[in-house]
Amino acid sequence: MDKKVMLKKYTIKEVANSILLAIFLIGLLLMLYSTYQYFDIENQFADIAEERAEIGEAAQQFQDTGNTTGGIPLASRDLELRSQHNELVNDQDNAVKRGGLGIVLLAASWIIFDLVKSRRKKADLPTEESIEKPA
Repeated sequence: MDKKVMLKKYTIKEVANSILLAIFLIGLLLMLYSTYQYFDIENQFADIAEERAEIGEAAQQFQDTGNTTGGIPLASRDLELRSQHNELVNDQDNAVKRGGLGIVLLAASWIIFDLVKSRRKKADLPTEESIEKPA
């Protein structure tokens, strides 16, 4: 016995709604992830600032004692922290850009959905010709 698999025929309306919903969800997820990433990077900035303050205090102690060779590892670590800070600034800029893209996707899908919805309402409204006038 042959079993025929019946595929549901989707209308253009259903496909368009699905695509708009997918774009909306992608925008929402992108925005939420970028927000998380932004604040995570802010916490990393605080950690770097704290470590640089500790290095500054240690360097001051070496300077007070007159030991100039002890500060070389501190200076190299400070340069590493500056490099790491610059990378974090770039990462944070990219997070803001991705968040902006997420907002644009949210807005675009919302506006397109509203436009399609309003056109459907206009198409469903009766025209003057179709309204029966009482005799």
